[in-house]
Amino acid sequence: MNKGGLFLVLFFIFIIMGNVSALNVSLSYPDKVEINQEFEVAISLNDFEDGDYAVKLDIINGDEKRISKIYDENLSDWKSSYYYVKDVVASGETEGIVKMIVYEYGENSVINVKVKDSKGAVKTFNGNSNGWTVFINNPEDKLSDLKSLDGNNKTSEKTRVRQTEEETIVLSSPTADLVSENNASDIAKLESKSIKSNLYMSNQEKVKQYCVYLFFVFLLLIIVFFILRRSLRKRIEIV
Repeated sequence: MNKGGLFLVLFFIFIIMGNVSALNVSLSYPDKVEINQEFEVAISLNDFEDGDYAVKLDIINGDEKRISKIYDENLSDWKSSYYYVKDVVASGETEGIVKMIVYEYGENSVINVKVKDSKGAVKTFNGNSNGWTVFINNPEDKLSDLKSLDGNNKTSEKTRVRQTEEETIVLSSPTADLVSENNASDIAKLESKSIKSNLYMSNQEKVKQYCVYLFFVFLLLIIVFFILRRSLRKRIEIV
């Protein structure tokens, strides 16, 4: 292999390595969601080529059962999250927003993501691998909390009635209503939501990237071997 051929191979390798990038997706969604209550998921595509992308966001519980629906702006209707929503991320953009609901409770639920370009090529991002866990408020826990709160209210009410009887003061109904409203406000504050954002690179993409780099290192070793071999032959001929 002459020097011109060697430089050409090295130039080709550096061009390919410069174009190697790992496609990844980031999601932003509420810390906790309620059953049958609409919420938004913001999706960001990183290192994707410019173009129109359809997106599939699918919430699966620990039993691998689908428990979500997705809103299709193009149809102005809800549909199963088994299907894609077209043009979630339009050409010239890298982000989009999708509305979703979960229609039943599920533990260990995650969001699986699929992104499809205009040519039909699909990239898959697993929710477990990327840590996209969805925490769903259990309606049974909420009912238990409400019963406990109601029991505490009744106990407090009886205590106040006994105190007012001793002081010959009648507890008025508006006061009880005000206490109930304050308790409801406290519950609402405890259930406030915050938004989180997770950015993880797909394990599949990491493996692909490492394989490409290993291939380039192997190719370089072969080139160095041939150069050393050619140099050794020249020395032997001179001797």
